[in-house]
Amino acid sequence: MQRFADLVETMETRVAFNRHLGVRIARMDRGFVRMELPFRGEFVGDETTGALHGGLVCTIVDACGGAAAWSCVEEDERVSTLDLRVDYLRPAPAGDLVAEAIVTHESREVIRTDVRVFASTSSDVTLASGRGAFKVRRPAV
Repeated sequence: MQRFADLVETMETRVAFNRHLGVRIARMDRGFVRMELPFRGEFVGDETTGALHGGLVCTIVDACGGAAAWSCVEEDERVSTLDLRVDYLRPAPAGDLVAEAIVTHESREVIRTDVRVFASTSSDVTLASGRGAFKVRRPAV
């Protein structure tokens, strides 16, 4: 669907921070997004353990949840983060990260998502989980 193709392009290339990080959307359906973040050495937050920086994990939770919310709105509408919670369950090892977000609630003004983050090499081990609330912004009438 062209709408999703346009959203993928926006998330990967027009959102400058996502482009800088190298975010890729592997799958997008209405209310679901699978996002991948290829590893780079500067993403390591603890050189003694090699664990990725927690801010990076939080970023992918926000970006993936926002993309899932955005997949539910009309073409002329936008979303912005109202609230975000991240539970860090395990250190994220040096390597590619994957996040999957699903929309859990939609109303006219707010969309809520649940997000799960895992290493690309081990989808059965959740590294972090998150929940986001996103404000739906409609064009002025």
